[in-house]
Amino acid sequence: MESADPKAKTPEQEQDGAKAVDQAPGMWAHWPLCLGILVGGLAVDQLSKIIAKSALEPTSAFEPFPTVSIIPGLFQLRYAENTGAAFSMLTGNVGLLALISVCAAAGLTYWWTRLPAKELLGRAALSMVVAGAVGNLIDRALRGYVVDFFDAYWRTSHFPVFNVADSMICIGVGVLLLRTWQGKL
Repeated sequence: MESADPKAKTPEQEQDGAKAVDQAPGMWAHWPLCLGILVGGLAVDQLSKIIAKSALEPTSAFEPFPTVSIIPGLFQLRYAENTGAAFSMLTGNVGLLALISVCAAAGLTYWWTRLPAKELLGRAALSMVVAGAVGNLIDRALRGYVVDFFDAYWRTSHFPVFNVADSMICIGVGVLLLRTWQGKL
């Protein structure tokens, strides 16, 4: 009669153990890539805002805002100053929006450290969202408003004017939603 090894695992237990290792927090996994996304995203955002401000901002109150048509009838560059959040919500509450941005960046960074090490897409997406939040936070801190300049429209209907930081936030959130739907987050 054979005696069973009390430390031996069944195939189901081994599979559960492998899942636990796959889902263990990765802390600083992929940090060089994610830091590159964060710093690169911030650089592109801030540089694009400097260029937009110098090229599109009117020089006097009597001068119309210049526009640069990219795709006629669909997309143009147009300068706008946004003292609110997305879609101009909370307009004029710069301090509150700055506090929300700091808290969001801190919370997302904590979430980043808790993701499984193998979750590269989720980590990259969180880095994009943080870069966008910090990019707009820099504008609020330095200028008291966020510089927007991408204007998507159809005939006379305009989507709210946005910027690179807003785009990074939307793309990052989209990837996070997709990864959540796929059961990866």
